[in-house]
Formats: sequence, C-alpha cells, structure tokens
Amino acid sequence: MYSFSGANSVVIKQNNDIVKEIGTPINSGVAEINFRIFIPSGKAGYFNTLANFAPPTYEWAMQVFFNSSGTGTLDAGGANAAIFNYPNDQWFSIKVVSDLTANLGELWIDGVKIHSWQWTLGTFGTTISNQLDGTDFYGATADDEMYIDDYNIVHTVYTNKVISTPTGGNWNANSTWVGNRVPNQNTRDAEIVAGATVTLTGNITRNRATIVKGNLICGSNIVTGSGSFTLFSDATLQIGSTTGISLTGASGNIQVTGARYFNQSAYYVYNGSAAQITGNGLPASVKI
Repeated sequence: MYSFSGANSVVIKQNNDIVKEIGTPINSGVAEINFRIFIPSGKAGYFNTLANFAPPTYEWAMQVFFNSSGTGTLDAGGANAAIFNYPNDQWFSIKVVSDLTANLGELWIDGVKIHSWQWTLGTFGTTISNQLDGTDFYGATADDEMYIDDYNIVHTVYTNKVISTPTGGNWNANSTWVGNRVPNQNTRDAEIVAGATVTLTGNITRNRATIVKGNLICGSNIVTGSGSFTLFSDATLQIGSTTGISLTGASGNIQVTGARYFNQSAYYVYNGSAAQITGNGLPASVKI
C-alpha cells in the first residue's frame, strides 16, 4: 500500500517476523543501519537490533516500540532509556549506529539523536557481544502495521584516523583537525564529524578512507586518489563540478578509485558557478 522509493515496501503486521541478517557478524569499525518507516495513524510498530543471531542463541543490542499513540520507547543499555515522539502517516528515517571500536550505540530518528549507550550493555544492561548481526522486525499485536523501505548498512573500518574538530574549517588548515595535523593522504583516514563543515580550497589526493558525517564543501575542487569515500546519512555534500558526482571514473567532484558510497539519506547541494548535471552518483531518492 505504501512505498518510499520503487513500487513496494515490506509491511510488518501481527505475527510477521522478519530478520534482516548481515551474514558474517560485523565486529570492528563503525556500522550504520539506515531504513525508513511509515506507520499509519492509530497503528504501532517494533524492531530490535541483534548483536548475535544464531538460533537458538539471540543477543539484542536494543529494541524500539512505536506506540499507537505516536510516542515511542527505547530500551538500550537499560529499560526505558528514552521516550520520544514520531510522526504518523509519513515516512521518517531511522539510523542505528554501532561503533564497535568505541563500544557505542546510537539511535537517530529523522536526523535527531534520540539516545546513545554502551553497546555491550545490550537492551537491558546485560553484557552482550561487541558485534552487529542484524535487525529483527516483529508484529506482536493487532495494532501493529509498520512499513519498511530503503534498508541499507554502511560499514567502515578505521585505522590511523584523524577527525575534524566539531566546527571544522579549511581542509588544509591544521586547526581544522584534532591534534592540529592535516590527514596524511597515504597513512591516515579522515573523518568530518557530524556538525562540522570542512571546505576544500584546492584539489586533494586521498589514498585512505574519507568519511563525511558533517558537511563537505567541494566547490570546483576534486578529491582523487586510491582511497574510498563514504557520505553518511544526514551528512551534506556541496558539489560545484559541472558533472556533479559519479559512482566510478574520472568525473565529478569525487574521483577516488576506491569505493564511493553516496547515502540516500544524506543531503546534496549543487552550487556550482556554471550549469551542472547531477551525475550518476546521486541516489534515486535523497533527503530534502
């Protein structure tokens, strides 16, 4: 009946139980689960995140109840860790962050962080494995009717990482980065943290991972090299190239030869000084 992109979505009603398995559990780095939910007025929904799914063994990292009243409850690190409101009769975004390096979990709804907790405290404060193994969508009551679309997982392993300051600055300025050092193109991953804005003042070469959780302003400048580029959900990429962004090849602002991931739950700003095309890197549906 409802879909956010494409023709169909998954619906969870009473006695429906669908586990989205990862396969081999993720046990290092940062994993981000993204999906969208639609709950009609007067209906309810539920999901949990699994640290271990090897029936009959289960370990829950957290669980979320979307009540028919339009309020929600999160159990994470303890019961009733957070209470929140959510919108009925419209699609809204869910993000679950599993930072296994920092032993940290986060729940975000529509770009707002609801709660963070120690991942290995699990749903109710009982020690669980420091890993991620899937998502379980379950319909427990006659009121349950929850539609799910655009599910995806982004996993990034960080080694020798430099992160931006909370405010950011120009890429090549030491003051932009924690520790007052610009990320070395060959030996340091670089992360622009959520809330920070970093501006390119010239072309840069990146032979390591580039992770954008905040705002990267490219202008007409190009990111090249053999590294990867990952734009996380709720991040912003400002694009000045006349050819926008591309999934592969030497075209657009991002031209690294490693993996390029442009999240459908990110923001994209085209602000070049000449006419621009989007490029084939722009997801079919994006945040507005």
